[in-house]
Amino acid sequence: MNALDILRSDHQRIRDLFVALREADSVAEKRDLYETIRDELERHTELEEEGFYPAFQDGFGDDIADIVSDALEDHQEMRDILNDIEDAGDDEDLVDLMEELMDLVDSHIQDEESVLFDELLETVEESQLEAIGQRLQELKKSTPRAA
Repeated sequence: MNALDILRSDHQRIRDLFVALREADSVAEKRDLYETIRDELERHTELEEEGFYPAFQDGFGDDIADIVSDALEDHQEMRDILNDIEDAGDDEDLVDLMEELMDLVDSHIQDEESVLFDELLETVEESQLEAIGQRLQELKKSTPRAA
């Protein structure tokens, strides 16, 4: 499986969790779902930062380097929101922060899939995407998925 397919699969899992979060009836249910979402996001960003983005930071032109830089900034903003959620004092703040997180991650996924992935498909050989996919699969084995 190539790297883009692996990341798209992760993105879909996160989107599905967001749907469940938006449909949750109680704050307690949202908190439970948030724990799973947090674990998935942490795992996914680690996968991208350790196994995916480094493969494209050098030698692929300024466009791709700029896109990767923007994606890394999104990851830091996501971490900041996750920290804010952990520190949220009341239910209303928690729900507002979860919405902010979902909006950011939805935008990040959209940008990644429609801009970065399209650019990579035009400039990177399929064999290289397959090799990076193998690396991502190895990283996934060493970073177990959230329950």
